[in-house]
Amino acid sequence: MLRAVLSLFGCAKPPAAFKERNYKPESEDAKTERSPEQPGVFELAYSLLKAKTEALLANDQALLSQEYNSLLDCDVLETVEAAEHTNNAGKNRYVNVLPFDYNRVKISGEDGQDYINASLVQSAANESPSWCYIAAQGPLASTVDDFWRMVFENNCSILIMLTRTVENNHIKCADYFNQRPGETAKFGAYRVTTTDVQEVSPDITKRTLQLELCTTQEVHEVTHYHYHRWPDFGVPESTEPIRRLVRILWQNRSSCIQQTTVVHCSAGIGRTGTLMAIDVILRRLWAMAEQGASSGPAEVSAAVDLPAVVHSLRKQRKGMVQTLEQYYFCYEAVLHEMQELTGRGSGDSAPANSSGNGHIIAH
Repeated sequence: MLRAVLSLFGCAKPPAAFKERNYKPESEDAKTERSPEQPGVFELAYSLLKAKTEALLANDQALLSQEYNSLLDCDVLETVEAAEHTNNAGKNRYVNVLPFDYNRVKISGEDGQDYINASLVQSAANESPSWCYIAAQGPLASTVDDFWRMVFENNCSILIMLTRTVENNHIKCADYFNQRPGETAKFGAYRVTTTDVQEVSPDITKRTLQLELCTTQEVHEVTHYHYHRWPDFGVPESTEPIRRLVRILWQNRSSCIQQTTVVHCSAGIGRTGTLMAIDVILRRLWAMAEQGASSGPAEVSAAVDLPAVVHSLRKQRKGMVQTLEQYYFCYEAVLHEMQELTGRGSGDSAPANSSGNGHIIAH
């Protein structure tokens, strides 16, 4: 049985028949009425992922390492000439994390100064539900003006921050907004005012920011989510906060097709790529469930094909999902969400053969 289940996991393209609709959990009556011979999307996804994670962690995690390392063979060698240009080199936080020329985000500027370390990362043209992000590095003190210009010019209304400004005594991101409501800061041509602060959870702070272009007084509202307990190069102790954040994103996007969301950590690849991978897979499953049509194991397997998702992300920004632990955390988060949705528990119990905190065993 395990072999049959695992044979469904390949690098198939995601199904192209999903609908963009707002997800609502099934009622208990609907669950009761479903025939046992026709398991729903969440039941199928849970069974597939449970078998997959158990196999990945077997034999000292041999299959997990093999699957993750195989993605290195898929690395795309695109040009990064703009990022390496003499005028732009100082705008990069890390010399080895650079946006590709073909999909780098461009901002307006005098004398052709259109560079910022950010990449447009999006779904294929025929993929549904569609998704679109700007993956960015945490702004430097010298690039905060450019960062807000990017947000303003791309009309981005959701901004996700996955790092603290200082971690392990190293600056990971410049201060680009004020913490408390009522405070205003000016960055070049932009004025940023914090109008509201809410603690979504102990891990996530939601802020409403008013972004104003001073020359025209045009105002743009940005909802800022700061997930401030995700360690650099590591993973959180629980998948619940990241799943909560992804659910919030799904609800916020329901009325906006192909809305672009800015996501950044420090480099814009590790924590940023991990959140995106989890978000993409859960959006697929929620959309399939909302569509209501029967989906078989092959369709669900394609929807949760993590290697294909990570490969798609890395084709658009090198190094997305930076570590083996972050890669497995993607599997954990989706499995835990399916576990919760199918009534099998709260969602953060550790899979078989994993360490006590639910993550892979470090060697």
